[in-house]
Amino acid sequence: MVLLNEPLISTNPYEAVYIAEGILFAFRSSGARCVFVAHYYKLASSADKLNSCINGKSVIVSLTIGTKDTVIEEYGHKIEIKKPYVIKSSPPECDSHAIYIA
Repeated sequence: MVLLNEPLISTNPYEAVYIAEGILFAFRSSGARCVFVAHYYKLASSADKLNSCINGKSVIVSLTIGTKDTVIEEYGHKIEIKKPYVIKSSPPECDSHAIYIA
């Protein structure tokens, strides 16, 4: 298991996407499991393309974090519970919503 958290943060975003694709190519080819944290929308949208041109046992997916509102009823009252950090496999939205988290 390889964990990479923003490994290309000091690289310009345009070049970082191409470098990241090369890194993911190498990990997928070797069969390694990897979590690659980055905020590059173009990289996330290229997951299907990378999976189709690289043979490997692992699969490249885009994971996003969002919130899930749950309403429960307790003692006759409805209570809304916000559960931040719901992780799902999906392409990213075009907005990171960072302003709402801060």
